[in-house]
Amino acid sequence: MAANTHANGAAPGGLVTFDKPVGHLNVYVDTGVTFAISLDKGASFLTLPAGFHSFKVGSVKELHIEADGVWELVGVQN
Repeated sequence: MAANTHANGAAPGGLVTFDKPVGHLNVYVDTGVTFAISLDKGASFLTLPAGFHSFKVGSVKELHIEADGVWELVGVQN
């Protein structure tokens, strides 16, 4: 059975680690916030606009977040 792990922040974000690998992310980015997420230990970042985003990520245990405002995410474990 999958379990969900929640993380949030108000800035700057930083490192988010999960006890078990997650395979799906639900991300909320507040209006006016610049938000970028890295799935490869900070080597490259994907910028997400404000709003709700849901996508598969393979199998990751660590995310790097760069943000200048409020964000939330839920990682669904494999």
